[in-house]
Amino acid sequence: MRVVMPLFGLTYKGNRFQFSDNYSLEHFNYEKDVPQELAGLSEIDVSHLSLENWAIVADNPSEGYRSEINLLLMALRIYAQSNTFIKWRFCDEDSGNFSRIGSDMRFSNLAITSSRIIEESGLSTVRDGFLNLLEMNQISDRTKNALYFVWRGLCSGKHIDAYIFLVCALEALFSNETPEDATKTLIKRIQKFLSGIKGFGGDQVKRIYKIRSDMVHGRIPHTDKDSEQAKQNIKNLGKLELLVFTCIKKILDEKIYLLYKDIDEKEKFLNSLMKAYKRIRIDP
Repeated sequence: MRVVMPLFGLTYKGNRFQFSDNYSLEHFNYEKDVPQELAGLSEIDVSHLSLENWAIVADNPSEGYRSEINLLLMALRIYAQSNTFIKWRFCDEDSGNFSRIGSDMRFSNLAITSSRIIEESGLSTVRDGFLNLLEMNQISDRTKNALYFVWRGLCSGKHIDAYIFLVCALEALFSNETPEDATKTLIKRIQKFLSGIKGFGGDQVKRIYKIRSDMVHGRIPHTDKDSEQAKQNIKNLGKLELLVFTCIKKILDEKIYLLYKDIDEKEKFLNSLMKAYKRIRIDP
C-alpha cells in the first residue's frame, strides 16, 4: 500500500530522499498521485494541491503510521525550521486511507517562514532526528506523552492552548517522581539542563513558568483581538517554543531519552543536574 501526503509550504531543492524504510520525500504530481474519481475535493482544494511539488510517501506503512508521520513533521520543524504541513492523505489501493486532516499544524511563532529553502544535505539531520524521535516515542510513557504534548502544542490554534501543552511537555520530561517542591525542582532542572546554551540564562525559564501560572489564574487573558496583549502572548509563545525545541533537540542528539527507560536512571541523571546547580550557586 502506498499513501501519499502532499506537503504544503515546503521549499525544497534536492532529489527524492529516504527518511526510513517506509517513509520518503518524493515529487508530487496531482494528476498522477490523486485518484481523479475521488469525491470530496473542491475546486479550491484542487487548485491548492496542484501547486505543490513534494509529498511524504508511506510505503506499506504500519497501523500507527499517522503518529509516525506527525513525528516526521515535528523533526522537519525542529531540525529544518520548516513550517511545512499536510492536509490530505491519498491512497489508490485503499479508499479508507483517504482523509482530510482537520487540525493543521500552525505556523511557528519563531522567526521561521514557510519560504525557507531546505537543501538536500539538511535532510540527513532531519532523518537522524526523526529516527531518534521514533525511538524516544517508544522508550517510556513519559517520553511518549512529552512528544504528544509537543505535537498538540504545534497544532493548537489558540495561544493559551499551545502554551499549556508545551509547558506540559517540559513537565513530562523534567518533573520529579514526587510532589515535593515540584515547580522549583522543574525550573532548576531545566535551567541547569540548558546551561551554557546562549539565550537561556538568568530567570528566563522561571518567567516562562510564571506566564503559565498567570494564564491559568486569569492574570493573562485569552484574546483573539489584534491588541498589544495578543502580540505579547504570541511573543511569549515563541520564546517557549524555542526553549522546548532546544530541550528536545539536546535530548535527541545526545540520546538522553534512553535514560527514561528506567525511572531510577532518569532520576539519577536529573538529580545530578540539581547537584551541579547547587555547586554553581554555592561555590565562590
